[in-house]
Amino acid sequence: MLAVLRDLEAPLLSRDQLVVMRPGPGHVHEVVEVSLPRPRSRDTEAFSHLRGHLLAALAETPAEVVA
Repeated sequence: MLAVLRDLEAPLLSRDQLVVMRPGPGHVHEVVEVSLPRPRSRDTEAFSHLRGHLLAALAETPAEVVA
């Protein structure tokens, strides 16, 4: 199932795998395994680290978009 989301915290809490995609068309940039223990909490260092990693992956500007 593919779900397009605007919030990173909800999928980090509920999903086991996230796919970061790029334009041109539908290029998979990275597949991230969410191996946080359940029940998951926003208040852990591991959650914050994974959230930061995903934000950085989303912020990267692919070369084909810049050119």
